[in-house]
Amino acid sequence: VNLTDYLATMPIAEASTKPAEEQQSQQPNPKLDRYSWLIRPCSIYKEELRVCRSRAYRRHHEFVYGTPPDCSQWAVDYDNCLQQNDDRPAFEALVLSEMRRRHARLRAMTGNDVWQYRDQPPAEWNSPLPSGAAEASTVDRLTLTGADEALYSSFEQYGVLGPMSIGARMSQCTLL
Repeated sequence: VNLTDYLATMPIAEASTKPAEEQQSQQPNPKLDRYSWLIRPCSIYKEELRVCRSRAYRRHHEFVYGTPPDCSQWAVDYDNCLQQNDDRPAFEALVLSEMRRRHARLRAMTGNDVWQYRDQPPAEWNSPLPSGAAEASTVDRLTLTGADEALYSSFEQYGVLGPMSIGARMSQCTLL
């Protein structure tokens, strides 16, 4: 399935920052039940709201975008998350908010014209590795070569490696 076609089939509602209590006049939408997996744990919404209201994030957002961040949607989402088990409109508002957030993220990804998206993998994606690469992948990375063994023994000689160097250093300490 093409990503653009998938985005076109997603039911996206108009952006609304109204709490669920104000949206109760709408009829329940049973199609939204299959998107319940989009809802995050309430602690995530609370953390996002805390970060959005933090001084460091506000300073960063103003530096990058020139305006202070709008944290109202995180606050509405957190309130709806707390009410979702008892209140159907809160559940639907939370699902629609997550769908809008996901849709905006995917739209930004598909709108990127720097990379060309593939419809299928390259023709030779599963071909065998060249002989040098195949041999390198089978070498045990922990096996020491002759040069490594010489270097290791010279370190041991000067007491840099091994349990004796630790014991020797410990014996030179004086405890008061």
